[in-house]
Amino acid sequence: MTLSISSLSISILSISSGAIWLPQSVNMFWLRLIYCGEELKLAYNTPIPTQGKHTKPFWQGTQEGKLMLPRCQDCNRVHWYPRFICPSCHSTNLEWIQGSGEGTIHTFAVQHLAFGAWAEEAPYVTAYIDLKEGDRMLTVLRGVDPNKPEDIKVGARVVVEFDQASEDMHIPYWRMVEE
Repeated sequence: MTLSISSLSISILSISSGAIWLPQSVNMFWLRLIYCGEELKLAYNTPIPTQGKHTKPFWQGTQEGKLMLPRCQDCNRVHWYPRFICPSCHSTNLEWIQGSGEGTIHTFAVQHLAFGAWAEEAPYVTAYIDLKEGDRMLTVLRGVDPNKPEDIKVGARVVVEFDQASEDMHIPYWRMVEE
């Protein structure tokens, strides 16, 4: 069986339990298609990050709808992205805490050109989110119109939400909160 996505012709590798798995060009990531009768629907089509040993608590939290953040037990600062050492005081005495899932937009940009799977999403909005707990996280901003950037305000409140990318992977995105 062959499926055409964005002018690419791809052969289906295997079919198991209703899900069809196939490789994307350059094997950057896998696409998961869900078979619904005769119709194929794309469930998640953007790159899926790989889990590392030091990021495992973060990814486990996303499966439960929790934003887990690393915090230094010596200086009490939250830092993003996860590392083995605190970027503020260089301590290795770190713990994971559950974040509030709230923040504000620090800055944003409309992405008109993209490559790979993100090309199908363009235009879309990327943003840096100032987390309520401190530090800053890069995201794709949801619930906004990239063709109306004047409606996106720096300082606007946002909340995290999670998209299921695979059985064991949920990806955090942020959405503006209407006030």
